[in-house]
Amino acid sequence: MMIRSISLLVACLVLLGSHGCGGGGGIVLGTLAISSNPSGIQIFLDGADTGQQTPATINNVSVGPHTIRLIMTGGAQTRSATIPINVVAGNNTVSFDFTGTGSITVNVPAALKAGETFTVNAMRDGAVIKTATGNVVGGSVSVTLTDMEPGDVLLDMGMMGTSPDAGVGPVIIGFSSAQTAVVSGQTRTIAATMTSAIAQILLSAGSVTVFVGENRTVTARAVNGAGQTVPINGTFVWVSGNTGIATVNGSGVVSGVAKGSTTATVLETESNVSSAAAVEVIDFPPPPP
Repeated sequence: MMIRSISLLVACLVLLGSHGCGGGGGIVLGTLAISSNPSGIQIFLDGADTGQQTPATINNVSVGPHTIRLIMTGGAQTRSATIPINVVAGNNTVSFDFTGTGSITVNVPAALKAGETFTVNAMRDGAVIKTATGNVVGGSVSVTLTDMEPGDVLLDMGMMGTSPDAGVGPVIIGFSSAQTAVVSGQTRTIAATMTSAIAQILLSAGSVTVFVGENRTVTARAVNGAGQTVPINGTFVWVSGNTGIATVNGSGVVSGVAKGSTTATVLETESNVSSAAAVEVIDFPPPPP
């Protein structure tokens, strides 16, 4: 009985690579045929240099998601193409054309304000290769970068607006970035989601003392990372920490209700950045004038 068990185990181990044992499947592999125009492009598979150049065939690739990166050197600028592929059993083909030109259209569909300006810089190796700018019309904006050589690009995007402060030029109010690729003979379309540049909400007073029945107004302004006052695409929402002590309306007017301490908090709805002022309510009346 023991000899028979050992024989079955050995048989299972022999068959495991192709058929599995006990009903289970073995490792499934595929083949990758990679080409490019022009040929002679260095091939990376999942971040590792394969040591091969196009055209080439890579055998015994596990099925499932992989990333091919082709790197073209020797020209005025190094270019690359990152190609995701889901390898299946059997033959798989990948090709990329580095010749010709392509375009990228970037749409910002969010609710924006007239007078804001959207700029996209397409970059390779830290250098800007193409720039396009558009103005917000009807609450959205779209720009197209044309006549670019095929390959990976980083899109560096910024939204500019007019500061509420007098004498200040355009200020950054939003930013975004995206990694994509220019494809020869095609226009690729991307929807960009902008991140608010609001870094902080500054209040006219960090603390407020108010009598019962009296009002005090606290104003708020949004600033970016450079400390510049920026226009807001959202709204300011004011909330009292305890309405039994003090209330605050949508304009930042704090009203004393009863003696005690609480807060008046303002939230800018687009950035979700908030700030709070301490509120102290005292119950004796103000001195006569």
